Amino acid sequence: QNGRLFDALKLWIQAVNARIQGAPQCYVCYCRLHPASGRLPSVLCHQCKNKFHNVCLRKWFQHSQKSNCPLCRTKF
Repeated sequence: QNGRLFDALKLWIQAVNARIQGAPQCYVCYCRLHPASGRLPSVLCHQCKNKFHNVCLRKWFQHSQKSNCPLCRTKF
């Protein structure tokens, strides 16, 4: 039984790593996982199709005083 549980955990870890490595990078913080929340980027720019962390995008909007995509500058 222990061997089976260990094998299952090993497969699960490999699947999680593959999902993280396949996830897009947030171009505000340059991380796949948000440093504080551990979440993947989820906010999609409909023009350039890049994804950003919600928190990063809010900070970007607040700092730039605009609601434009950090990459293509299209209005969100």
